Amino acid sequence: MGPLPTILCRFTTAILVLFVLAPRAHAKDDVRSQEEIWVLPLPMFALSSLNPPPVKAIITFAAGRGGRVGGKPNNNYAPDKLVEAIADFGSTSRVPMLWIYIENDTFFGPELSKPMRDAFTAAGGKAEYHLMPPFGHEGHFFIGSPDAIPIWSPLVTKFLDAQK
Repeated sequence: MGPLPTILCRFTTAILVLFVLAPRAHAKDDVRSQEEIWVLPLPMFALSSLNPPPVKAIITFAAGRGGRVGGKPNNNYAPDKLVEAIADFGSTSRVPMLWIYIENDTFFGPELSKPMRDAFTAAGGKAEYHLMPPFGHEGHFFIGSPDAIPIWSPLVTKFLDAQK
């Protein structure tokens, strides 16, 4: 991706997150919009690459794009392209990020999330990576389970406290 398409992609993604989804996610009667903010993990990497002044930290759970193509576990659409895109975002991202992945996630397991982390941080991005032990039958849905809250909340609290 050349410089202009990359900038346009980041700008468009940031506009989508900041001005379309984020305000809607706060609407009390719009449950669907609250879900939309969670299902757009790749834009969080793009947003971090813009370093918007009001954003002090970003937290992602099982973030990525193209997982389970054709419904097959651990079958990402283009893992090399995903790692390349994450590295590109990391080259300008300076917003501290907390990345939480789960060992038995068949969308973005450790064989993909670790190279993503390595590429992002090697390019200059700030990522605190945590690989959680297996959770339930499918770790990708960890964030949606009330049983997971006591597991991830201490990590989030510690991370946010460190950003003060």
